[in-house]
Amino acid sequence: MALALQLLIGVAICALCAVLQILVVLKGITRFRRSAPAKRLTLTASAVLVILFAHIAQIALWSAVLHPLSGFESFEATLYFAIASYTTLGFGDVLLGDEVRVLGAMAAVAG
Repeated sequence: MALALQLLIGVAICALCAVLQILVVLKGITRFRRSAPAKRLTLTASAVLVILFAHIAQIALWSAVLHPLSGFESFEATLYFAIASYTTLGFGDVLLGDEVRVLGAMAAVAG
């Protein structure tokens, strides 16, 4: 896959991830401001969980895009790669082929 196409796809996915994260955070801030001080601890704990699920959704998005392009034998391997890249952990035990490796780096940028 051409570098320009990888960058275009990567930027589009990063933009989707950013919009998702912004919407989740804005919704949480709005609820937090409207809540009574006694409920703010519960809202804070809930916000952490919601943000965690937003990250999981973003990893799933990267996995869905990378799976048909990656050449990995299973979706599980693609998901594992997406998690390692998104969290910038990057174990290196599962690698993308040269033709789409820029997308893996873009997953790290999104994370």
